[in-house]
Amino acid sequence: LRTPTHFNAQKKMAGHGYLAVGLLSLLPGISLAAYVALSESFRKGMKRSEAALCWNCMVAALTFPFTCGSVGSHKRKHSLTTPEHLRVPQDPRATDFGWLFVQLHMLWIVVGVFYWRKLAADYARTVRQEQASRRKPNRKVLKITPQDKFVARSLRGPKQALRGS
Repeated sequence: LRTPTHFNAQKKMAGHGYLAVGLLSLLPGISLAAYVALSESFRKGMKRSEAALCWNCMVAALTFPFTCGSVGSHKRKHSLTTPEHLRVPQDPRATDFGWLFVQLHMLWIVVGVFYWRKLAADYARTVRQEQASRRKPNRKVLKITPQDKFVARSLRGPKQALRGS
């Protein structure tokens, strides 16, 4: 009975891709969490719903590497603990639940960031409106009538009044 060599190599390397993606996603996950934490919308005294949304976004970003690592570790343990004579070639139509779990986690991150950006835009709009309402006009607007122009010309003197300036 001949078995293809790529099948054996594939079983020995199972889960390594998820582990690599988990390691590579550490820096972007930390960067996203820091971006949310340092934004203006993440502030002291915010509503509980806003705080839950910000924390949800940060937790989703920070736990993604752990999700990838746990899926990879599970696949690797499963491939190492099954003896070679008991291994059955997997059906190509079989569902890869690890891949599905990673995709759902990425969806959690995308939806969380989308709603957080919406919250940040609403907060920025509110701050701009408050600042605009607090501003006082620095100049008083004077309305000048034609009669005022005549008085101003006559006060300048006879030579300037004749020039019309």
